[in-house]
Amino acid sequence: MEKLKNMLTEDYVKIAISCLEEKKAQEIKTLKVKGLTILYDYIIICSTTNTTHVKSLTLELEEVLKKNNKAIKSIEA
Repeated sequence: MEKLKNMLTEDYVKIAISCLEEKKAQEIKTLKVKGLTILYDYIIICSTTNTTHVKSLTLELEEVLKKNNKAIKSIEA
């Protein structure tokens, strides 16, 4: 069961990164923090061109993940 959970988490990360790339996020970085914190397995960091772009990325990412039955735990802008 643990292996299946990890596979689903990795798929979740791939979906998120694909969405960010499609919306032109810059400098996308993925940090695997599993085992370092109980809150997250991965942290995804990216930069954008302006505050409007941040809002656009956030809305799109939330929508795409919601369609895949996933929820964002936290967004810091």
